Amino acid sequence: ATANHLGGAEAAAMKILKYMEEPAEIAGQKIKIGASLGVVMFPEHGEDATILMREADTAMYYAKQNHSGYRLYSKDLGLEKDDSLSLQQELRQAMLDDELILHFQPKIDFNENRITGVEALVRWQHPKRGLVPPDKFISMAEQNGLIKPLTHYVLRKALRQGEKWQQAGLDLSISINVSAVNIQDPGFPAEVEKLLKECTLPPTQLEFEITETAVLSEPERAVACIKKLSALGIQVSVDDFGTGYASMSYLKELLVARIKIDKSFVKDLAFNHNDSVIVRSTVELGHNLGLKVVAEGVETKEAWDKLKSFGCDAAQGYYMGHPLSSEDLTVWMQQSPWGLKKADS
Repeated sequence: ATANHLGGAEAAAMKILKYMEEPAEIAGQKIKIGASLGVVMFPEHGEDATILMREADTAMYYAKQNHSGYRLYSKDLGLEKDDSLSLQQELRQAMLDDELILHFQPKIDFNENRITGVEALVRWQHPKRGLVPPDKFISMAEQNGLIKPLTHYVLRKALRQGEKWQQAGLDLSISINVSAVNIQDPGFPAEVEKLLKECTLPPTQLEFEITETAVLSEPERAVACIKKLSALGIQVSVDDFGTGYASMSYLKELLVARIKIDKSFVKDLAFNHNDSVIVRSTVELGHNLGLKVVAEGVETKEAWDKLKSFGCDAAQGYYMGHPLSSEDLTVWMQQSPWGLKKADS
C-alpha cells in the first residue's frame, strides 16, 4: 500500500479478517480458520519488493503474537523481532547448559493444616538480561515450537527433585503446568511415561495442571491425551477454573482430580460479595462432581478463613508461602506453621 492509501489498506485487512470469520466446509465438516495480516507502506517502508515482503512478514508475526488480526509495520517491530529471535536462541542454549531453575510454591491442605504438595515454576536468570519474566519466555516458547523441549526440561528437573524429597522421607506431590501444545500432542503421554520409568517417583505424586482454554481448542485430542495420562496414574487438574467457556461438558469426561479456582476470584474474596458467591458455588460444584478444589492467589488471612469456611480442600498463595528454591523450601518447611516438621511434631 502507498502512504496515501493507509486507510484503504486497513479497510482491506479488516474485510479479509471479517471474511475469515465464516467457517470453511471441508469434507462435510466446518473448519474455523484464522488469519494474521502484516501491512507495509510503499515507499515509506522501502522501494524493493523483497524488503517489503520481509517487513510485511515481521508485521504479520506480531499480529499473530498479539492476536490483533493485522499490524502495520514499523522499524521498532524489526528491532523487537531481532531481539525475540535472539532470546529464542538463548533459551535453547539455556536448556542445553541447564541454566533454568525451578521454584516451588507450597500447597496447603485445609484438613491436615500442612503442606502436602508444591507447584513447580520455571525461572530464568539470564546472565545479561537479568531475571526474564516467565510470561515472556514461556509465551515465546509456545509460539515458536520451544514449549515441547521446555516442558520436557521442567518435567525432568521436577522428577529429580521429587526423588530427592522422597529419599529424604518427604511426602510431597509436584504439579507442573502443561500448555495447550503439550495436551494436543498425541506423543506427549509416551514421552511422560518414558521419563517416569527413568525415576523412582510414583506417578501418583505427579500432577499436571491444564487450562480450560487448552482443552477447548481441540477437545477430542485433549480428552484422549488426558485419559492416557490418567491411565499412567498421573493426577490432572483444571487450572484457572472459571475463566473458560464450556468446562462443565468436559469435567466428567476428562477424569480430572481437581479444579483450581482462578486467583482473580480469590484476591478480593473477603470483601467482594460476588466473588464470595462464585467461590462458594465452585467449591460445592467440585465436591458434587467428586473433585477436590484448590484455591490459588490467597494473599490474606481473611481469604484463607473464608475458603476454610467454604470447605475448600487446599490453597496456595503469598499468605502461606511465595515460590521458593528447593533449598529455601526446606527452610520454610522447618519454620512455617504449615511445614511438615511442625505438623508432624
